[in-house]
Amino acid sequence: MCKNIFFIFWVCVFVANANAQEIRLVCGIRPTKVEYYVDGLQMDSVDFFKLKLNKKEITRFKTVTIPKKIFPNKIGYPIKLKKDYYTWWLMICISTNMSVSLNSTVLSTKSEKEDVLSRIKKEDVISIEKLTKEQAVPIYGKKGRRGMLIIETK
Repeated sequence: MCKNIFFIFWVCVFVANANAQEIRLVCGIRPTKVEYYVDGLQMDSVDFFKLKLNKKEITRFKTVTIPKKIFPNKIGYPIKLKKDYYTWWLMICISTNMSVSLNSTVLSTKSEKEDVLSRIKKEDVISIEKLTKEQAVPIYGKKGRRGMLIIETK
């Protein structure tokens, strides 16, 4: 059954209809958990949709579905069932060409952004703001030529 689900998943065209409330996969599977990552920084759906990233700002878009086997037993012990039951997690990973200002420190290279931002917990993020090219160049100069993500943490 598991192999059939994976085969169907990879054969089907993977399209996510994303809005702030719900994501549905074309194959009819509704994920129970959705995680958003922008340049390695994990964020919740409210912050992600508030950024309103456009095609020019996104360099890489990757979605990963993760099946997690669940058992209907309330105590937590595995039960042998005729069918395998799965819950699906969806990870949406986006890389941008924008520079990042983390607590007034500018991170501009891809490796630098992903290395530093992947260590930040989403609970520690106070605010995330996106500046367009026109807004970022007067403040950050040449480093703001592609836009800027401003992240403030605790």
